[in-house]
Amino acid sequence: MLKIFIGMKEQLEENGFNYYFSDDKMVFFIIANGEVNYNECIQMMDTLVNHRFFSKNTTLIADLRNVDYHPAYNEFMSLVEHMKSLKDDLKDCKMALVCSPVLFSLGYLVCEIMSMFDYKMKTFLNLESAEEWIDKKLKGAL
Repeated sequence: MLKIFIGMKEQLEENGFNYYFSDDKMVFFIIANGEVNYNECIQMMDTLVNHRFFSKNTTLIADLRNVDYHPAYNEFMSLVEHMKSLKDDLKDCKMALVCSPVLFSLGYLVCEIMSMFDYKMKTFLNLESAEEWIDKKLKGAL
């Protein structure tokens, strides 16, 4: 078991997304499974920022390795625009996207675009690397 799961409890399951949060309310962990669509992705972001345990310095880990979603260009740009609209809520968060090799380039592109708007995001191929990055963030090293 990864260290990141210690102290986590399941909070919510909705539209192919499972949400977990740490007892200290510093880390949200989202797991996406199966087929999801554009509207479900938008709803996931809104659910997250409106959750009672969410704060502006929350750390987010999204495990997207088992998701089946390949947005068209207009959907991709709309997702980016929606993330930009949440800047007041998300800009101080550290966000780790854990992607399958197939979706890694798309995740990387999202992170690069969002970095132009001061988002702190990084893409990973495995949870261990994301956890290491998160550990450094929680210790103030990043």
